[in-house]
Amino acid sequence: MSRKNIFKKIRNVWNTLVSKETPRELQERNDLYKVALASTYRKIRLDNCSSKAVKSGLTNEELGDIFDLASESLESEAKAHELPIRSLRHHVQSLIQPQALDILNACKEVDTELQVVNGDHDKTMILIEKCRVILLHEQSKLKEKLDATTSNKVQQEYFKQKFTAIQILSDYYDWNSPLKSAMCDYDFAAGLGKGDAFGYYLNKDESINKAIRHYQLINMTKALLLRDRLGYSSISLKSTITDAGRGVFIDGFAPAGSLIAFFGGRVWPKEYLLNVNASSNMFENDPKQQLSMRYDDVLIDSRNSPYTVLDNENSNAFALAHIVNHPARLETPNCSTVMVDFMEKMKLGKDGLDKYVPNTYIKPPMLFGPNTMDREKVSMHSFGLVSTRDVENEEIFYDYRLSGNKSEHPDWYHIVNEEESRNRWLNSNS
Repeated sequence: MSRKNIFKKIRNVWNTLVSKETPRELQERNDLYKVALASTYRKIRLDNCSSKAVKSGLTNEELGDIFDLASESLESEAKAHELPIRSLRHHVQSLIQPQALDILNACKEVDTELQVVNGDHDKTMILIEKCRVILLHEQSKLKEKLDATTSNKVQQEYFKQKFTAIQILSDYYDWNSPLKSAMCDYDFAAGLGKGDAFGYYLNKDESINKAIRHYQLINMTKALLLRDRLGYSSISLKSTITDAGRGVFIDGFAPAGSLIAFFGGRVWPKEYLLNVNASSNMFENDPKQQLSMRYDDVLIDSRNSPYTVLDNENSNAFALAHIVNHPARLETPNCSTVMVDFMEKMKLGKDGLDKYVPNTYIKPPMLFGPNTMDREKVSMHSFGLVSTRDVENEEIFYDYRLSGNKSEHPDWYHIVNEEESRNRWLNSNS
C-alpha cells in the first residue's frame, strides 16, 4: 500500500460506519485509530531496532517504512477500520497495557533500589546520600551537554532548567556542588513570590519548604532511575509557557506511541454519574481543568491528586498527567489521551504492583452496571497520555478539548481543532 493511500485511509477511517455512528463515536474511532497506529509503529520500531537506532540511527525513509508496516499491520491483521468501537478499544488496550505494566515494574524496581522509608531519620539520611550521588553525577553530564554546541534550542533550555533544579537541591542540602560556579549566568535562587526551576514558590512556613524539597529530591532521583530503565521518564518543572506554573517534561527519549503519563485520582464509574444532581455538583469546581472524562464516560477526578508527593500508595512517578499543560497558541500537541484499563487477569496484587496504580474508585462499579458485558473484568479504570510523535527532553502538551461553550472557557484556553472538539462532546446514541 502506498503511503499516500495510507494517509487517505487514516483521514477517512471514521467514514466506514458513518450511517451507524454519531459524530462523537466517529471521533472516538478516529482517536483510537491514531493511538493504535502510533503504538503499533512503536512496537515494530522497538522490535526491529537496537535502542540506539530507535533514537537516532534511522533515516526518515526508514522511519517511513516502519510507519507503512504499522498501517498495513492494523489493516491486514487487526482490520482496525472494520472493528466495532468496543473491539477497537480492546485492541488499543492490548497495545497499551504491556507498556503500563513495564512502567509499574520499573517503579517497583526503583523503589526497591532507593528503599524510601518515611519517618526513619537514619534511613532518610542514607536515602539523601544516594540521591546526592545520583543527582550530582547527572549534573556533571548535563554540564557536558550544555558546553557542547547544538542546534536544538528546546533541549538546551531543558538541560539548563534541569541543571538549575538540581543546583537548587544541592544548595538546599549544602552539597557544595563543584559545578555551582558554572551557574553564574543562571537564576536558580528562588525568593518569596518568585517561582524557581521546579515552578515552586517558597512558602513563609519553612517546614513546608523542607517537605517540598525532600519530595523534589526523591522525585528527581526516581525520574533519572526510571529513565535509565525505560529510556524516558516524566518530571515536573516550571513550564515553558509564561505564567502557566508547573509543566511536565519528558526526560530522555520516548518514541511515538509511548505511554508517558497517568492521570492520578479518584475514579467515578459511569453509573454514578447518571444522577443529574450528582454530576452537576461534580463539575461545579474545577478551576484547573483536572476532571477528565473517558470516552466510556468514566470520570477521573485529579483535583486532589499530588504532583509532589508521589511515593504514597496508589501513586507513581508517572502520575503527572493532570498538570500537563494545554499547548500555547500556534503550538501543536505532542501527546493525546488514552484509556488505560488494568485487568484482573494481570494479577497486580500478586507482584505488589497494585500500589503503583495511581487511582482508586469513589465507589466500586456496580455488579450489573454499564460494563457488565465487557469481555474481561477491569480491576481499575485509568487514563493516560501517549506520545503522538517522538518526544525527547522537552515539555509535553495535550489538547484539553474542554466541553461547554467558548464563553465558559478560561481566558488562556484556545481550541486546537474546532471539529474534533465539537464532535468529542456531541451526545452519542448510548
